[in-house]
Amino acid sequence: MGNKTLKEKADSVKNIDEEVIRSKPEENGEAEGLEVQAAGGKKKSAVSRVLAILALAVLAALFVWFIICLITGSQYTMAVLFCLIIYPILLYIALWLKKVFSS
Repeated sequence: MGNKTLKEKADSVKNIDEEVIRSKPEENGEAEGLEVQAAGGKKKSAVSRVLAILALAVLAALFVWFIICLITGSQYTMAVLFCLIIYPILLYIALWLKKVFSS
């Protein structure tokens, strides 16, 4: 008899939890907002990924250009080295400013 009441209590708690989970977004009207936010987040994420790949491609191109300048003894070796050092710093500053101003 004691096990039966414990099982009934566990089932009732489980049913209450499921009802609360189902009813909360509908009561507050948040279900639609969450879907829109999730869709916007995916779009923003895709743009961020493309920009990150583009930034890496530019960095890789600078590195290849630097190696070519070293091999050929070009007069632009130091300029490319400067760009290779400054480019990631500028990217970091731009991302930091974006975070500061978007808050």
